[in-house]
Amino acid sequence: MDRGRTRLVFLALAFVIAAGAGAVVWARSSDAFRIESLILSPGRHVTADQLRKATGAAVGANLLRVDLDTLELNLAAIPYVRSARVYRRFPDALEVQFEEYEPAAVVQATDGRRWLVAEGGRVLETVKGTGAGKLTLIVPVSESWPRAGGVVAPQVVRALSLAAMVHDPGVWPASHPVKRLDVDDSGGVVLILGSGTEVRLGEPSRLKQKLMVAARAIDQKLREGSAIEYVDVQDPSLVVYLPREP
Repeated sequence: MDRGRTRLVFLALAFVIAAGAGAVVWARSSDAFRIESLILSPGRHVTADQLRKATGAAVGANLLRVDLDTLELNLAAIPYVRSARVYRRFPDALEVQFEEYEPAAVVQATDGRRWLVAEGGRVLETVKGTGAGKLTLIVPVSESWPRAGGVVAPQVVRALSLAAMVHDPGVWPASHPVKRLDVDDSGGVVLILGSGTEVRLGEPSRLKQKLMVAARAIDQKLREGSAIEYVDVQDPSLVVYLPREP
């Protein structure tokens, strides 16, 4: 009797497993789960057309068989997309959710074109109209050929923290506007002010301290009635400056 019951249990389990497997096979091939629509919400910089181009190939495919990883990789190739996820929405849709990069600075290429760059060095797009806003212009000394979706040189990436810092009134006074930020091959940075004064900072370390020391030195010389050609604060404990010839 016990053996018979056990056999029946095993047969029932086998039937359930077979039925489940058959249901999965049916679902993965059935038109009932054919993708008919995409749920897309454009962002500040990423358009619905870009999202559709990255995921539109999935329309018409079976919802259970579509490769979400591939779609997410396609979305990540959009320059402004920081991260993206694609979700199945039964019975017949895919939903795209993503986070965007925000411009942190402008980098000038060797050919003179200017590119918006995000924190971390991601290249977003060429500057259009007033798209640069109040962002700091970074000019690499060596050749630079940014491309949308790429990453700028490591020395430029390290200088991005300075690009934001010069807009902090608690660190750098607005009375000394920055025209651009030059970066050499070793990563040394020099601020070029609107007045033409150079602020030589060297490697991008202890930046807050260096900037505050440089600002005090410039202010002191201006109170004394003299302008500065450059102020060198690579060692903030030993300030070197050159007065400008009248």
